[in-house]
Amino acid sequence: MSGMDRIDTETIVREVVRRLESMIGSGTRPADPPAPASGGANPSGEGPGALRIHQRVVTLACLDGRLDRVATLHVPDRAILTPAVRDALASRGIAVRRDTLVEPAARPVLLASDAKGPVCPRQWQRRLGEGADRCDERGAAAIVDRMGAWIAEGGVGVWWTVRPARCACDANRDGRLRAAVAHDEESVEDAVRDAECDLLVIDPRVRRPQRWAAWIERLRRQPPRRADGGNSFTNSPTGTRPGVPHGA
Repeated sequence: MSGMDRIDTETIVREVVRRLESMIGSGTRPADPPAPASGGANPSGEGPGALRIHQRVVTLACLDGRLDRVATLHVPDRAILTPAVRDALASRGIAVRRDTLVEPAARPVLLASDAKGPVCPRQWQRRLGEGADRCDERGAAAIVDRMGAWIAEGGVGVWWTVRPARCACDANRDGRLRAAVAHDEESVEDAVRDAECDLLVIDPRVRRPQRWAAWIERLRRQPPRRADGGNSFTNSPTGTRPGVPHGA
C-alpha cells in the first residue's frame, strides 16, 4: 500500500468513527447481529469467557488481540459496533451483551499548561464544566508533583507543553503517573486502552483543538488503574515501562 493510499484509508476510518460517534448523540445505532446459539456465554460478565469494554465506538482496533477464549462481549448500552466488528464477532461465535452499567462516570480532570499561546486552562475548565480543575503551578517539577497527587486520588490530567516528549518522560519517572503524548485519535486510544495512561501530554502546536475535547473525554472515561497494573475492565496488567512516553 502506498503512502497516499494509507493516508486516504486512515482519513476514511476517522470519518466513519466521527459519524458513528455523532449517531450516539442522536440515539441511533445499527442493529446488533443475532446472538450466536452456541453455548459458553457468561451472562454475568465475570470470570473467563467474558470481555468488558466501555468504548462508545467499538472498532477492530479496540479488540485487537483480546478475543481469544471470549464467549461474550459486554459493551455500553448505546455503543456502536462497526460492521467489521460485528462480522468478526459473528465469525467467532461471540455474543454481544449491552450493559448500561459498563460505562464508568467521567473522572475529574486537572488541566495544566506551561506553554504560552492559545491554550488557557481556565477557558478549558469552563468548557469541560463539572469535574474539571486547573493547575496553577509553573515549571515541570511543580506540575508533575501536583498531577501525581491529583491522579493518586483517582483523577486524570492533561498537560499542554511545547516539550511533550521530555515532559512525558519527567511525568513517567513519578511512580504515581502514566503519561502519554497525544498526536491523534489513534494514539490517544492506544495510550488509554493499552498503556492505561492517566495523563495526556499535548503539544499545542498540533493544531487540532477541535479534537482535544474528544481526547479528554476518552481519557476521563478510562477506569482507574489497580495497584497490580490492571483496571476494573481489562483485568490485565500492562507492560508499559516507566520513563517511556507512549506514542512519543
